[in-house]
Amino acid sequence: MKKIFKWIGIVILVPILLFVALAILIYIPPVQNWIVKQVTSYASEKTGMEISVEHVSLAFPLDLSIEGFKVIKQNDSIPQVKDTVANVKRLIADVKMLPLFRQQVEIDAIELNDMQLNTTDFIHEARIKGNIGLLSMQSHGIDIGKEKLRIDDARLKDANVTVELSDTVPPDTTKSENFWKINVDKLSVENTGVTVHMPGDTLQIWAYMGKTYASDGFFDLYKGLYRINRFDWKDGALKYDNKFETRTKGLDYNHLSLTDINIGIDTLFYQDPKLTMALQSCSFKEKSGITVEDLNGFIALDSSKINIPAVHLRTSESSLSANIAMDLNTFDDKNPGKIKVSADGSFGKQDIMLFMGGMPTNFIRQWPNYPLTVKTAIKGNLKHLDIAGLNVNLPTAFKLTAEGFADNITDTDKLNADINIEANTYNINFLTALVADAMGDMRIPSGIGIKGNIKANGNKGYSANLTAREGTGVLKAKGNFNAEAMQYEADMEASNLQIQHFLPKSGMRDFTGNIYIKGKGTDFTSTSTRLDADAEIIKFHFGQYNLDNIKANARIDRGVAHANIDSNNRLIRGLISFDALINPKKLQATVFADLHHADLKGLDIVKRPISVALCGHVDLLSDMKKLYSIQGNIGDLTVKDSLKVFRPDEITMNVFTDRDTTHAYVNCGDFHLKMNAEGGYEALINKSSKFANELITQLKNKHLEHKMLRSMLPQAKINLTTGKENPFSRMLAYFGYAFKDAVIDMTACPYSGLNGKMQLTELRVDSMLLDTIRFTVESDSAKCNYKGQIRNGKNNPQYVFNALFDGYIHEKDAGVNVKYYDAENRLGVKLGAKATLETDGIRLH
Repeated sequence: MKKIFKWIGIVILVPILLFVALAILIYIPPVQNWIVKQVTSYASEKTGMEISVEHVSLAFPLDLSIEGFKVIKQNDSIPQVKDTVANVKRLIADVKMLPLFRQQVEIDAIELNDMQLNTTDFIHEARIKGNIGLLSMQSHGIDIGKEKLRIDDARLKDANVTVELSDTVPPDTTKSENFWKINVDKLSVENTGVTVHMPGDTLQIWAYMGKTYASDGFFDLYKGLYRINRFDWKDGALKYDNKFETRTKGLDYNHLSLTDINIGIDTLFYQDPKLTMALQSCSFKEKSGITVEDLNGFIALDSSKINIPAVHLRTSESSLSANIAMDLNTFDDKNPGKIKVSADGSFGKQDIMLFMGGMPTNFIRQWPNYPLTVKTAIKGNLKHLDIAGLNVNLPTAFKLTAEGFADNITDTDKLNADINIEANTYNINFLTALVADAMGDMRIPSGIGIKGNIKANGNKGYSANLTAREGTGVLKAKGNFNAEAMQYEADMEASNLQIQHFLPKSGMRDFTGNIYIKGKGTDFTSTSTRLDADAEIIKFHFGQYNLDNIKANARIDRGVAHANIDSNNRLIRGLISFDALINPKKLQATVFADLHHADLKGLDIVKRPISVALCGHVDLLSDMKKLYSIQGNIGDLTVKDSLKVFRPDEITMNVFTDRDTTHAYVNCGDFHLKMNAEGGYEALINKSSKFANELITQLKNKHLEHKMLRSMLPQAKINLTTGKENPFSRMLAYFGYAFKDAVIDMTACPYSGLNGKMQLTELRVDSMLLDTIRFTVESDSAKCNYKGQIRNGKNNPQYVFNALFDGYIHEKDAGVNVKYYDAENRLGVKLGAKATLETDGIRLH
């Protein structure tokens, strides 16, 4: 029996002794290294990766230390390249043994030192790679059976991690079976940077945590509940880059860079869809120069609304306090919620200019060095928004208040608004600097006050009723505009409006008058356009011109236009009427003028006192492109000066030009003009200008190119005979050029040159009198001969002489002869000159 018990004892004891022996063996370093070698070899074979460990140390009971742990994987895309999946310099784990038998884990320490990480393609959603200096954790409360985890202390230090997200992975719709509940007593992250690359690398976000602490955290992974009692982020940085957007000056929303971030949060709670937190403090600097010294407030968010009952923002220059309550469906098209905002802000010049990056230097310099204050209270949504009050004030510059409502803000067809505004301006030269090029000499004076109402009524358009005051001037304006139908109506009344304050260099002065306009369409060549306008100038000075008492009206209906101007002032008394048939291809019009008095000296046309009265009728025809025709007459013409009254004959005219031809016929008493030319008026003017400019240039250079000058001549013929009893000659006389009669009969041709004659008798220029001036020219394709005479007869009161000249310009030479005879007809001077042909023209000597 004793032997039986002995063998039974041996049988029971042997396994125990073997287990104890094996347990003792695994604590022997050579055995440990042999086991690790076998395990890593097996793991390498099964995973297809190179797995190695330099050294392993296991102390009783479960105090494990692994050094030189390395995992290397072949790169699937580039076979000759190997990726290091993991490289850990040292891994330490200190786990208590006895709690393991109760399915509890007590970790005195888990620590990873100097780890390199690269997930390669193990995780389809993202690739994570980088370096971790230290990752450690202490946990005394892991209950595997109840799926509970308590982390006493967790630390991440000296890490630099990059996360590259993929856009090719479908969302995971598998229902979570994770019931773990995690308590974190203390978490710290130091000197750690994380870079996130969005799919396609369109966006890049980088965050740096200098010193980040969290305490008293609880995470229920099954319920998706997350709670942190305290969170502090100090010495942080954050960058946001949209790589497809160009960089701009000032605050660039697509390229943000925050430094010196310090954030403190109390009682952060999140369980979808609810989020609450108390932001105790927040400060940072942005690369644009904006410095947020403090941002605090309570934030509550759920599936239906966001509530920020009191948020306060302070920068080095500005401050803002606001209350915000907003339903998350506020901006929905159907059944939107509401938003309610009240705000009181003061914004300094430096901050405003940073938000207005790239403004002109003069605009920035002239912006006042005072804070811009804004107070507002609004509530509603895009369907109906009430503006209880808006007050904007920039000391020394402007002040604006507004209140009203707006319906259907995003739908212009249904927009309905009624807003009362009041504004006062002081010195707003910074706006002038902003649009200096467009405004030219225009100025915006100080002391403008505007008060009124603006309405919008959907398809019926917009309306306004405003009163503006500046100095002693008042402008009242009422109007409406329907953009869909292009209908408009405006009624404006000005009293003592001081235009010189707005246009100081224009010469315009105080204006009193009114205008009413009503119409449809702006294309006045269309038969569907309608216009009805009335205007009256009661008082107005433009420079030296007194333009008081002028009335005007205009009507356009179905392509028929009629307009009247009735003036009754010292400069002009009379009526001018305009009638026209208008269509896109043709204009037919008649202008009628019945002027009782026109003061030409007052109009600054002549220097001496002279007035004109007339009755005229002119017909106009044009295709609005190349065809223009003017036919008519001016009769009952009376010209008065300080000495006498002149009543010339009727003026008749017929002027026509199109693409190929230009002709003009003008007759009045002893004035007769007839002109015909090849080509339209534009081509005729261009050719004449080029010829004159080229001739002047060649004469200055004393170098004539005969063929070139001839080729530049227009094809034209002009015939003029005139005496002195006509308005044109008398007008020239008033300008200091008087003559008895004149004859011009000239033909110009680019092939045969100039041919014709000119004669002028009794020409008086200021105090000089010339009895006779004659000039004749004959040309063909090879030569040009000319001759002339300037003569004063024996009855000339100044001096008597006779000067004759003649000359020629041929292909190879040119010459001129001059003879001068005195009062006794004796030859006093005889001159001659010649020029010879050079390679590029005739050189004058």
